[in-house]
Amino acid sequence: MKNKIITILILTMIITNIFSAKLSFSNDILSAEASDVLVGKDGWLFFDPHMNDNVRADYLGLNLFTIDELNYYLAELVKIKDKLAKRGIDFYLFLAPNKNRVYSEYYPSYLGDKSAVYRLQQFVDYIILHSDIKIVYPINEMLYTKDKFPSKILYHKYDSHWNALGGYVGAYCLLSKMGIEIQDVQNIKIYELEGNYYDLLDIKGLSRKDYYDIDYRVTYAGEPSAFVHVFKDDSIAAYASNEPIDNRKILMCIDSYFAAMATPMANVCNNIVSVMFPDFHENYIEDYKPDVFVVEILERTLKNRLNHFIEEMKVLK
Repeated sequence: MKNKIITILILTMIITNIFSAKLSFSNDILSAEASDVLVGKDGWLFFDPHMNDNVRADYLGLNLFTIDELNYYLAELVKIKDKLAKRGIDFYLFLAPNKNRVYSEYYPSYLGDKSAVYRLQQFVDYIILHSDIKIVYPINEMLYTKDKFPSKILYHKYDSHWNALGGYVGAYCLLSKMGIEIQDVQNIKIYELEGNYYDLLDIKGLSRKDYYDIDYRVTYAGEPSAFVHVFKDDSIAAYASNEPIDNRKILMCIDSYFAAMATPMANVCNNIVSVMFPDFHENYIEDYKPDVFVVEILERTLKNRLNHFIEEMKVLK
């Protein structure tokens, strides 16, 4: 068992480093400046890009969708779901919360109070109320895990992404929605590692050697020991478990938040292909012919990514 854990730890660190290097960050991170990073309480860093005010507006509830926008997204997503259903493809929409949504206690208080009504929740509620589209928004599970493990964190302190524990919670919620069982947070073991994600430090021009961030390896009894992982190019990756419990072909349109979800998902799924958002085109559905299609979107990119995805999918017959 000890050797198995060590093997998993090494594999996880290798995959994480490769994913970080190859799939990197969204355009707003790549073009960010030092002033785009807020310093919160206890030194926590938060991304606050001037070129895209969604992070702060999301938090304060200042960028709600209009009813016309909600109806547009509803109609277009239903069309997409129906197109995919005709091909025998199950459609899932996975939505990851912003870092300040989960760790508002560290967000600068001078900006104002977190709004109970905000765009992502508004969108989720409306789509669920008016359709049968399968949406996964793990905010409640994230907050539950945060309370259950008060000595652990789910997002990197000096990076804009969630860590392996946050990613595990996200993967658990998505897999559960897909009918694939892995252990919930009541039955996991958490091993602390040194973190290797510091995008906000880098933007601020601060030296990584002066800071220590935490990451984790999350495991559980009976977890498969390894998976095959191959990068096809800079935006496409393929995964295949050595001990799969699900053999469906899964196509995912992702951003860099998927990096922390990859291990728990790939450990149990036999065939996953992920494509980074800017490079996703509808022809991947034609070529790959998946059984399941998942679109993963981060809260602060919701509107832009929805618009991009919907326009791309209009080509699909």
